[in-house]
Amino acid sequence: MAAFHAALAECTRERVTLDWAMTQNNLGIALRILGERESGTARREKAVAANHAALTEYTRERAPLYWAMTQSNLADALWVLGERESGTARLEEAVQAIILSRSEYHSAGIAQFYAHFDKLLDTIDALIAERGGPRAASTCFASRTPPRFDWINHMRSIPPLIPGDDIQICVH
Repeated sequence: MAAFHAALAECTRERVTLDWAMTQNNLGIALRILGERESGTARREKAVAANHAALTEYTRERAPLYWAMTQSNLADALWVLGERESGTARLEEAVQAIILSRSEYHSAGIAQFYAHFDKLLDTIDALIAERGGPRAASTCFASRTPPRFDWINHMRSIPPLIPGDDIQICVH
């Protein structure tokens, strides 16, 4: 962690904005990984904060693929934090970050992360359903995205980027 803090001291936001954002993003990844090994949530919360900080400079307009990458890392951090919490707010935010990230990667013609996104969406959806009952996903996402089966079908409906490269989503 000392190396990241030293890098942030050298690569300040004012001096090298995008390097600062990358360092924040990488700090978020490191904190998430360390947080997964601990029983508390402090490092997980710091991971989410670091990813949010990176997104202040990695905007969709300024650096769309870095923004998508950071949204994906934010989703991972929110998921591991949400696992430790009893509610679903962090998990719902993770779903939104996944959808945003996937959308940008799709727009750029990059499909290599779809399997990761689909697996994570299924995992998060199961956790939300476990916490909120059988209608948890449709209730949680009603104001943001269609109900569970509709958003999964929506993800399926995104046309393949390469002919014959069908998107596979398993619904349990």
